[in-house]
Amino acid sequence: MRTAPAGERCARGTTQWHLALVALVILAFALRAVSLERQSLWYDEGVSAYLTTLSWDALTRWTADDIQPPLYYYLLKLWCAAAGHSEGALRWPSVLFSTLTVPLAAVLGRRLFSRRAGLIAGLLFALSPLYIWYAQEARNYAMLLFLTLLSSTLLYSAWVEKGARPAWGFWLAYALVTSAALYTHYFAWFMLLFHGLFVLLVWRIERRPAKALLHPAASWMLVGLSFLPWLPFLLTRYRVDESYWAGTLKVGEALRKIALSFTLGETVLEGIGWRLTAGFLVLTAVCVLTLIIAGGNRKHFVLFLVLYLVVPVAGVLALALRSPKFTPRYVMPSSAALWLIFAGGIEAFWRRRLRVGRPLAAVLTLLAGVCLLYPLAGFAYSDHNLYTDPAFTKPDFRGATRYLAAHREDNEAVILVSGHMYPIFDYYLPATERLLLPPDRILSTEHVLNQGIGQTLETALRGKAGVWVVRWQDEVVDPNGWLDLFLEQAGERLPVEAQFWHVRLEHFRLDPSRPFPTQPPIAEHMETNFAGLAQLVGWDQPAPDIYRLYWQALQPIADDLMVSIRLLDEQGLLWGQEDRRPAAYLYPTMRWKPGELTFGQGTLPAQPGTPPGSYTLEIRVYRAGQGT
Repeated sequence: MRTAPAGERCARGTTQWHLALVALVILAFALRAVSLERQSLWYDEGVSAYLTTLSWDALTRWTADDIQPPLYYYLLKLWCAAAGHSEGALRWPSVLFSTLTVPLAAVLGRRLFSRRAGLIAGLLFALSPLYIWYAQEARNYAMLLFLTLLSSTLLYSAWVEKGARPAWGFWLAYALVTSAALYTHYFAWFMLLFHGLFVLLVWRIERRPAKALLHPAASWMLVGLSFLPWLPFLLTRYRVDESYWAGTLKVGEALRKIALSFTLGETVLEGIGWRLTAGFLVLTAVCVLTLIIAGGNRKHFVLFLVLYLVVPVAGVLALALRSPKFTPRYVMPSSAALWLIFAGGIEAFWRRRLRVGRPLAAVLTLLAGVCLLYPLAGFAYSDHNLYTDPAFTKPDFRGATRYLAAHREDNEAVILVSGHMYPIFDYYLPATERLLLPPDRILSTEHVLNQGIGQTLETALRGKAGVWVVRWQDEVVDPNGWLDLFLEQAGERLPVEAQFWHVRLEHFRLDPSRPFPTQPPIAEHMETNFAGLAQLVGWDQPAPDIYRLYWQALQPIADDLMVSIRLLDEQGLLWGQEDRRPAAYLYPTMRWKPGELTFGQGTLPAQPGTPPGSYTLEIRVYRAGQGT
């Protein structure tokens, strides 16, 4: 029997590897391109679409004041000039960037471990529910994942594979790609932190000469110089971001969400998802331990992947401690390390089985199979939900605006609450006059609706026969319900015979001949002072079993005040009690502004069997956690 020469076998293996990789790329592209327009664009995508319609100067000024830098929007604007502004056209760049991560992951897996590990990494990237989800979103996250993965691949190639030998081409490419990542998303800085730690640790472990740091230092200097013109905007945005409530990040909860997102994406309910994620965490630990053992004296790849997974996540969480605005997609680039760890662990199990006895070989084969099949089974479950389960859909602005366009009369106004949603509203209903409440470009927790909107509504709705209200994130800007309070005084609420995922429509009939109320309907005024912090200024009873209490802060309030509302009969016997925040739950007293009027509405706390008669409503105010 003739044995093929080593060179021929190598060439055949290379060809087979490339053919398998092409098949993975085709699979990844198909999964990302299928049903691309099935879901509505949501708000963030509406902003992307809106920015493509601006001039280059206006786009740059917008992003200078926004939470994202401009590179993705520049590319999207160029793309849309050729491909149009349909939902699919807006999402195609994300499809392409996400598809390109598959061969890139395979190349990095091959460099870290082996050809087989590279293909396993490519398979996991191709099927990842997280990557498919963001491949079908007109935002910068797929592009960020690609750029940070490419940047990390170049770093590993230049610093580990090239070592101390001159590799200016790799380092220059690394600097350019890293700069592009920073201009795509600000949190790419935390990937740069991981790169710096990896370089310094390898330099220290291998005791390389100081001059070896010249290449990475020069690259980082180029990156810093390239970002210098945009640095003031980053620092300003960090100081003034008001798009989330002040508070403290719940780190444990954030870590659970990250683990769930990395493994099963956005299309699994948290209850079942967390149980499945526990298995992923165990297998991750097993793979890391196996790589440490299998690496021998060469453990650069373990250090590289662990830092890749941990450092950016830790950096983003540390930043979020100041303001608890956090979503797992902010740290999505680190998820790439997870699947490379799995690919390396599977390869290590498979190789070591050839060097041990039969019983242990069977165990290692089983471990390799579990580490591969468990993620694939989880992916299949989550991907099935993504394509078939309507519970995992983006906010349905398309459906809501279509319903509005079909049912709105000519003499009816439109109000957007929160007003910052206008880019996505205008995408689906261009040239439609609308009132923005509040009139903000970016969501702000500081701009909360109050009684002052009465005058605004009176002017905007004068002579109108009706009004439609589109609600999204209204719990942030109108937590107490001032808009409904005025509209229910002025007109009649009409039924809306449809519901839309995460977007609400309300419809009111107005009487154009009737004066529009500009003040709240306080039935009885009072000035009951509670320790100089706040006062109860009045109440009304819009329905027999509904009460409404009006409050005013007398000074800034640092405490979370609570109110105990007690229903007492003429003998002083208690027939019901409700303890709650004085206003809406999402508007605690720490957010009240001195002199501002606010209100809280609730149902009279009458126990079942409460007899008819005269009752007194007793109100007590206390600090949360300190009782009455």
